Amino acid sequence: MVLRVFLVPLLAFIMSFLLPFVSLPTPYAGLTVVDIPSDRLARLPAFPFSVQRSGFPVVKPLLLNASRFAGLASIIGAETMVASDDGKGLTLLDRTGVMHLATADGLIVSSRHIGIVGRPLGFAYDAQGRLVICDSVAGLLRFDPRISSTEILANTLSDGTPLHFINDLSISKNDGKIYFTSSVARPVVSWHNSGGFFDTMHAAKMNLIHGEPSGRLLMYDPATKRVEQLLDGLFFSNGVALSPSEDFVLVCETYGARVMRVWLRGPYAGTFDVFVEGLPGYPDGIASRDGGGYWVALINPPNALAWAAGSRIFRAMAAHLMPLLELFVKRWGCIAELSPDGDKVALLTDITGDRVQSIASVHQHGRRLILGNLMGAGVSYLALKELE
Repeated sequence: MVLRVFLVPLLAFIMSFLLPFVSLPTPYAGLTVVDIPSDRLARLPAFPFSVQRSGFPVVKPLLLNASRFAGLASIIGAETMVASDDGKGLTLLDRTGVMHLATADGLIVSSRHIGIVGRPLGFAYDAQGRLVICDSVAGLLRFDPRISSTEILANTLSDGTPLHFINDLSISKNDGKIYFTSSVARPVVSWHNSGGFFDTMHAAKMNLIHGEPSGRLLMYDPATKRVEQLLDGLFFSNGVALSPSEDFVLVCETYGARVMRVWLRGPYAGTFDVFVEGLPGYPDGIASRDGGGYWVALINPPNALAWAAGSRIFRAMAAHLMPLLELFVKRWGCIAELSPDGDKVALLTDITGDRVQSIASVHQHGRRLILGNLMGAGVSYLALKELE
């Protein structure tokens, strides 16, 4: 009995010491947790979430008034959707890569496979009506509906360095250049056996656990077919949005809880700065707001992992207990409204996640905000009259 009293704490101590040196599970197999610099840790959103600490002058539970498209209830994991130029239709890609065309009221017109390899994340139509897609596994793709053909535009840098976890994009209306993100520098998107899809959310969480900031903001030039790196060292680079005048491009740094700005034209061309920081959750997608400003989807609230991220022991333990810890993860719905200059304007919330949760993108379509849903089924929207 006495031996057991001393043996159990001793074994626990030894295991806690060894854990940081044990290989992480898939998709980081063969790697161990690394130290996260103190300045990176300081940027993680404060846990637990507090309205008072959010930095937003207005916080409204308006997402509790969100509605769902009845005709899109069967679509699972549509992170992004794009409205047609005439406003009469929607294009969606589900988590398995099936493209769905729907009416503006959410009635599915057609569904088809278009040759996507991994999980589709961000996408947009170019000036020629071709769909440019961020495939988390294959790279930057382009689907031409006129000839039903899909091609790979880019999956390496110009020097041959492979690109992984292609996440989101924004296409210039001036010259067709495609600004896009590679969230991590390793091929770490894991297959979800029971669901039959690539689990990008799990891979994203494992990036925080591993602790390596290796995200990039990139530009693909269709004229030269070359990729240029604009920014690197981001702690999970995510959503992308060009400014209306295209003098700068914005990129969300999920585990920096901030949005970075890279200047493309003008006196600051070639430089970058912080557009907004101290966001109260993890930013995913970003899009222009009609009338000026931007919408940012905060996909998850701060959690205990952010609070204890400075401990390699805690992160290593969390990696191996992830399925169990997921049972205690809090879900929410949250959208941040920013001014054209990056000032915090308002938070639209469903703190309980009862109505909407895991919002990955926000797209203003007429008098509605259409909300991308990374983890669940269906597509929700918020009527803009709720904001008036």
